[in-house]
Amino acid sequence: MKLVGSVGIIAWLSAGVLSGAFISGDRSRANQNSETEEDRKWRVRASTRLFGFGLPSIAASILIYIITK
Repeated sequence: MKLVGSVGIIAWLSAGVLSGAFISGDRSRANQNSETEEDRKWRVRASTRLFGFGLPSIAASILIYIITK
């Protein structure tokens, strides 16, 4: 359970970093003005894929926790 949950959490944190969820609005606007459209599309695609990859891991971890308790 710990390994499965850890993989999901790492994937979600990576997705959050790539999407810019952990930065302020000023920093987000500055990054948006300095990055290209291609870079922005890659970043959004990568963060979406990481979130999707982590979702089954988190769900499995929660399910294992519920079953074993």
